[in-house]
Amino acid sequence: MQTLFLSLLAGAVCLLVLAPLIWIIFSSFILSKPWEPLVYGLGGWREAFTTPGIVRSIYNTFALAVTRQLIALALGIVLAWVLARTDIPMKGELEFMFWLSFFMPALPITMGWILAFDPKVGVINLWFAKLPFIGHTVFNIYSFWGIVWAHLTTTTLGVQVMLLTPAFRNMDSALEEASRSSGAGTWTTLRRIIVPVMAPAILVTTILGLIRALEAFEIELILGFRVGITVYSTEIYSMIEYDPFGGIAPASALSSFFLSILLILVVLNRVYIGRRQYTTVSGRYSNRAASLGHWR
Repeated sequence: MQTLFLSLLAGAVCLLVLAPLIWIIFSSFILSKPWEPLVYGLGGWREAFTTPGIVRSIYNTFALAVTRQLIALALGIVLAWVLARTDIPMKGELEFMFWLSFFMPALPITMGWILAFDPKVGVINLWFAKLPFIGHTVFNIYSFWGIVWAHLTTTTLGVQVMLLTPAFRNMDSALEEASRSSGAGTWTTLRRIIVPVMAPAILVTTILGLIRALEAFEIELILGFRVGITVYSTEIYSMIEYDPFGGIAPASALSSFFLSILLILVVLNRVYIGRRQYTTVSGRYSNRAASLGHWR
């Protein structure tokens, strides 16, 4: 009975997860229309990577993903450490607000930033334009950095904080105390002790963030379309939108390419964690919060 149940469960997982992936890869080699006899070839792959602007779109995809992940990672490590390892007041409320930002839908938040930073009608831009020593709009939400900002304020930073904070909270504070007793300052302790110890959790969080970043679509479509900033997901949308049947093969080829990249990221994560060695240096666990002093 147990074997039958496990077999059915494995079959369901394969049907729900592997079947769509296999069909995407298979579709990338089909050159014929649905009502025509099947014709296979590499034309879809060739078209996917020779379409005008596709190289720029792939570059924009990785540039946007890496940029916002680097910013979110640096801020997320500091914020997670502050929330989990210090005596900052209202830490529970602050952590809840990061969780809340993760569950907020991206589209309404993006619309809010458009109302604030639109070059022509954005409220904050209009305020700056009225200042005598500025006299012009300052921000443009329809830009590379506008897209990065919209992502950081929706889910990117929230994911980093909500995943890193529990990991930081479970770290033994004896390591920090030993570092401070050796004369290291707060930032030195964070850089030389805490970050290396938390490297596996940080790496997993970074990979998850990159996967989410490579999947991004709606913010890039809303903010990037009018200024010509395209990413691979909007290119796939355009291929299907403008040629519903002829665009299936190149769109599937482009999807397969990025699926392989995501698979490589997952494998590298598993290899890295598998090679890590851990040693217990103390049998006494301590979770004492560090004092922020006058910075509190």
